[in-house]
Amino acid sequence: MKKQIILTIAVIMAVLYVACASSQKSPKPEETETAASIIEAEKNPETSEIIRITDVEDVRYYNNYLSKVRNYTTKDELQNAASYIITASCVSATTVYQLNKIYTLSVLKVQSVCKGDLQPDQEIYVIELGGRTNFGEYDENCNVDEKAFEQGVERLPDDQKIVIGHDGYYPLSEGENVLLFLGDSSGFLEGFEAPLFDIIGATDGKLYLQTDGIYKRPLPTSTDKYDFTGDTLTISEDELHAST
Repeated sequence: MKKQIILTIAVIMAVLYVACASSQKSPKPEETETAASIIEAEKNPETSEIIRITDVEDVRYYNNYLSKVRNYTTKDELQNAASYIITASCVSATTVYQLNKIYTLSVLKVQSVCKGDLQPDQEIYVIELGGRTNFGEYDENCNVDEKAFEQGVERLPDDQKIVIGHDGYYPLSEGENVLLFLGDSSGFLEGFEAPLFDIIGATDGKLYLQTDGIYKRPLPTSTDKYDFTGDTLTISEDELHAST
């Protein structure tokens, strides 16, 4: 009889232990990441690619986190890698598509040249991954997986404004004044015959003009509202001219 009682107590304690452990397990991924993030991660189990979604007013931001071959963290690294170094103003930024990917093709007016054979007042074309559009246009041109760009079960409306960025950074917008470290990307866009430039390190070689005349690289953010606080690369135009 005693053995039966002891065995019964042991069974009850085991059940209680399992129940307690289950109640204290880690939060589900849905509690810390969006549904789209989870779907994308499951579709690419061998990569670190993931999409994070942020809604601000009437705009939905998609931020892709991708593996980069190399990061350029210092002025010297960028200077050595760049064939062209300029300060410029963005005249226009147009969304273009190629091979199911969205890009931004910007026209920039050169203000000063620190390296390379470009000239002040010359207009050049710069290509960047990502862009600003609406869901209908993106879906039409990029063969979007239904679940990858939706939250919940309903499809996004075609007129939903979306912005696609990478690693917490977003493409240029009209009117922005920047310091750019550039490489030659001519021939990259099919059917585009003009000289074409790309930014060194995708986003590493893009710094924005501040009110004090200094150029800063913003910190990664979930939207295209720049954050220049904290420890970030800062370069003056005088520094560049003195070292080139």
